[in-house]
Amino acid sequence: MIIAEQITKKYGKLLANDHVSLQVKEGELAILLGPNGAGKSTLIKSVCGLLRFNGNITIGGFENHSLEAKRILGYVPELPALILAPGLIRALIVGFSIDWAEKIEIKPIFSVRDQMLTMIFME
Repeated sequence: MIIAEQITKKYGKLLANDHVSLQVKEGELAILLGPNGAGKSTLIKSVCGLLRFNGNITIGGFENHSLEAKRILGYVPELPALILAPGLIRALIVGFSIDWAEKIEIKPIFSVRDQMLTMIFME
């Protein structure tokens, strides 16, 4: 269960979230829907403990910054930071399987993105 109570987040004078509260019970699916700049990503990043905010957030009954809460919640950002660090990915993979890691080729994200766009739009 995720409970967010009175979440307020400001970026300077810009009020991104203004006393937002929500509750997602176990087994429920929640969707944050709104236009660009409405504060959806800010709220998600607050829930994940990536931003400082005013209010209270619990995940499975644990404070959202706790290790217990982080074990329960999964988050995939819009642009994963690890993709931008191929050397780090290779180092992590090497830790699991040296033989396999030596055979793969890791490409920069922009190259992969461009290839995907080409395939999708047949440019």
